[in-house]
Amino acid sequence: DPGATALHECASGRSWTFAELDAASAAPPPPGVPVLFPGGNGADFLITVLRAWRHGRIVCPLDAGAAAPVFDAGALVRRFPDAVHLKTTSATTGAARLVAFNAAQLAADARAIVERMGLAPDAPN
Repeated sequence: DPGATALHECASGRSWTFAELDAASAAPPPPGVPVLFPGGNGADFLITVLRAWRHGRIVCPLDAGAAAPVFDAGALVRRFPDAVHLKTTSATTGAARLVAFNAAQLAADARAIVERMGLAPDAPN
C-alpha cells in the first residue's frame, strides 16, 4: 500500500508513506563506496539502509557516535560476494570483529522475529 504510513519519526514529528520511503531511497550512493555506515536512530538511518540494499551495497550499522570500522572493503566483497549486512561484535572477549550476513539470513531472522513477537499489520510494534 504505497499511500500507507510506513514510518513516523517521533523526534521530528514527520511521517513517510511507503511511496515516500521508496523515493527517498532512490538516489544512488556515491560510486565506488561498497559499504554504507548508517548511524543514529532517526529516519536517515532507515533511508540509508534502504538505499544501500536497493543499490546493491553492504550495510554496516553503527551505534550512535561510533566510528566506522577500518577494513579492506574490496577484499570483503571479494570474499563474501553475497554479503548485504555487516555486524560488529561487542569486543567483550577481544578485538571487535565483523560478521557478514547475506539477504536470506537477514530475511530468516526477520521472519523469526515477526513470528515470535506476533507482529501483524493490525498489531504493529
